[in-house]
Amino acid sequence: MATLALGAGAVTDVAVTIGTRTDAPGDVVQILYSPDPNWIGAALTPGVVTQAADDNTCREEITDLEPDTVYFYDQVVNGTPTGITKQVRTFPEIGVDAPFSIAFGSCIKFLTPTLPMWASIRGKGPRLMIINGDRVYADSADLAVMRAKLRALYEHAGFRDALVHTTPELDLIDDHELLNNANGSTAGWAAVRQAYGEYGVHYPCPNPGVTLEQECRIGNVHVIGLDTREQRASSKPLYPSATYNGDGWGVAQAGTTSTQIVVPPKVTGADINNITSKTYIEIENVGVWRAQSWTYSTRTLVPREPIPGMAPGVRFKTKDASMLDKDGGANSQTERLIATCNASPHRWILLVTSVPMNVTAGAFSESWKGFDALMMELRYIAQRLPLAVRRRILIIAGDRHCFWLDDGAHSGLIDIPEVLSSALDQDTLSVGSVLASNGSKTGKKNFGLVEIGVDPHTLTVTGWDENGIALGGITPLVLQSV
Repeated sequence: MATLALGAGAVTDVAVTIGTRTDAPGDVVQILYSPDPNWIGAALTPGVVTQAADDNTCREEITDLEPDTVYFYDQVVNGTPTGITKQVRTFPEIGVDAPFSIAFGSCIKFLTPTLPMWASIRGKGPRLMIINGDRVYADSADLAVMRAKLRALYEHAGFRDALVHTTPELDLIDDHELLNNANGSTAGWAAVRQAYGEYGVHYPCPNPGVTLEQECRIGNVHVIGLDTREQRASSKPLYPSATYNGDGWGVAQAGTTSTQIVVPPKVTGADINNITSKTYIEIENVGVWRAQSWTYSTRTLVPREPIPGMAPGVRFKTKDASMLDKDGGANSQTERLIATCNASPHRWILLVTSVPMNVTAGAFSESWKGFDALMMELRYIAQRLPLAVRRRILIIAGDRHCFWLDDGAHSGLIDIPEVLSSALDQDTLSVGSVLASNGSKTGKKNFGLVEIGVDPHTLTVTGWDENGIALGGITPLVLQSV
């Protein structure tokens, strides 16, 4: 009988969850664990039973552990240990400053047999591995195909030995978990959610069954993983649109107030007749708001909240698109993100997304043509985060198969640093026209590292090649805690 280790995940300072797959349903899987490599004082969990409906996978949580402690473990299947010792280290105590590192990367397609990168990542000693999208390239809506691709990943010797058996993951989904350029309207996300839940051990989702978000806390670092693919809504041109011969901005007409915008009569019903709560209204050089309603007969657009300084002649535009709330805001991922960041007591916030958010990244736009709308949404979020909060945030993005690092100078009025992770094992794409204060690097089989320093309190971002050598042309980004 073959037992497949799916890693230790959902790690906290006092708990871990172990994932396992066996060859058959009905197998009883227990976890033998101890802080001693010779199994002195080992404990055995009660056990769980594999289910055919879950592709013979199961998970079991171990609680009441000590913070910042290495535990050795093995799966015991129907009373027989596998004989392969794995290990996991609990996180430092939540809210307490501690030095550690987090590795990150995205896009694993080829599973190169002799790739040294997995061992190089392990050699850096990260406490967490973030894979922010395209963990596998299923490129299919067939659940059986998804499962097979995920099994192959966990069976890959390099990935398994260097990471699965030693380092917890935080995994996000992107389009290739389903189909290239998939968005929220693409059929098949239920299968993705099923396979994603079976293979890998994930942190609890704040909106289960709706989004694929997750978050964790490591010492004084708050990691927030966003669902920016399954929640992506296709962009619709609203105002101005292709039928309006303007320069990208419309001009509010007489009668405009802080609680309503009167839209010029040139706009046709097709342009702005489908306002939803995910529609964003941007006032030039002022800020971004969300729409509440639109009355076509009177050409009146009503924002959710008053817009200061509104008057006739103010230039504005609208976009009906979202990366976070495809259903028009009912899932509240956008508002939840704002509230979570503002309430976070931690020194640093890592905002992990499967897609780039840099405003200069015109080459990163995909066929959905929603990049401008994404920036509206991001400005809406940033506008509701005080400067003191924004200075604690680093965006870690994926998807583009190249590495670049910016201190926030080119972030489109949001003043938040961003790093784009390289492809772990996928073809290279060009950096394109992106402006990056700390450099950019084409190439695949690279990874990034976030290092948390104490005394002084710093966050440092670096890039590394598959052999663990620092990427040329990249200046490390060092953020100082304020």
